[in-house]
Amino acid sequence: MSDQASDNEVLIVLLQDGVTLTDLAAHRVYALSDDATARHVTPSYPVISYADMLRMIFEADAVIAL
Repeated sequence: MSDQASDNEVLIVLLQDGVTLTDLAAHRVYALSDDATARHVTPSYPVISYADMLRMIFEADAVIAL
């Protein structure tokens, strides 16, 4: 991700089992609250709602799903 221009902001949203990941030394990382609750984990990243995630998607210039 080092090829990102300095004016581009990269956000990562962890979904499903991804909310259990730790130590991601990357840009801004968030975890989906409903998925964390369903898996009984407390993510090491800020949690967001589905509404927050949708807002981020609609405001983004590009979205990549892996």
